[in-house]
Amino acid sequence: MWQWGRFEGDEAYWQKVLSEPNHVQQVSEKRGLRFHLTTAADFAAFAKAMRHDLTKVEFSENADLEHASDGE
Repeated sequence: MWQWGRFEGDEAYWQKVLSEPNHVQQVSEKRGLRFHLTTAADFAAFAKAMRHDLTKVEFSENADLEHASDGE
C-alpha cells in the first residue's frame, strides 16, 4: 500500500497494527508511507483503520510533521 500524505503518528500507527512493522517506510521525501498487507489480520486492520480509526484524521502533504525518522 502507498499512503499519500501524512498524519501525526502515522508511521507508529501502522507499525503497531501490521504484521510486518519493519516494512513501514517513508517515501517520496517523507511525504508518504509504503507498507505491506500480507495477512488476513493486516487486511482487517487496514479495513478497521479506514472505517473507524482514521475517519477523522487530517492528512497533510507537509513533511515537517513530527514523527520518528528512519535515518533519512
